[in-house]
Amino acid sequence: MKNQLLVIIFLIISSVSYGQYILKPEDVTFNNGVLEKYLNTTEDDIIIPDNFGGVNVTSIGNRAFYGKQVTKVVVPNTVTVIGERAFQSSKLTDITLSEGLSTISLAAFHSSKLTSIIIPNSVTTIGVYAFYRNELESVTLPSSLTTIKEGSFQQNKISSIEIPNLVTIIEKEAFNFNQLSNVVFHNSIDSIGAFAFAFNKLTSISIPNN
Repeated sequence: MKNQLLVIIFLIISSVSYGQYILKPEDVTFNNGVLEKYLNTTEDDIIIPDNFGGVNVTSIGNRAFYGKQVTKVVVPNTVTVIGERAFQSSKLTDITLSEGLSTISLAAFHSSKLTSIIIPNSVTTIGVYAFYRNELESVTLPSSLTTIKEGSFQQNKISSIEIPNLVTIIEKEAFNFNQLSNVVFHNSIDSIGAFAFAFNKLTSISIPNN
């Protein structure tokens, strides 16, 4: 009976932990809080710890995971910046972003394979072409966002989008070449750039009276 119980416990633990690899210092180049480069070539479902050797991970550096085979990543709440082209051309299909993140830089997820994204409300900046050419069907934008930048969600599969209250500027080509049928605005917009919603399937746009 005792042996059977141990086997059951082992199977439960294995089912929970399988595939969830927590990065170790030898898996990365790390300097002054910046995860500069991912070195591991075998693990694709990873958790970035909040520190290495007692030093907090505060930034994922430019091109840190560029072209890597990672498919799933959990980012800790100590990270405030995801650098330029950090995950560009990776195999990334799923990423968990935490409150505390403030900046997603230029082309950070360009040409990856994300299918959905929830961007924390702490994020105030989403860079040009940040999510360009993924496979996004669902996007939740942060309430703190004021500008949706050029090409940031271009060439995806988004069918509906809700524009946060504070957004006043939507730059050119921000959402073109998607599958948008519905766009909801909650506040007045000062500027919508050229082709921002071009090449979609719009049937409904909700605009406030003000």
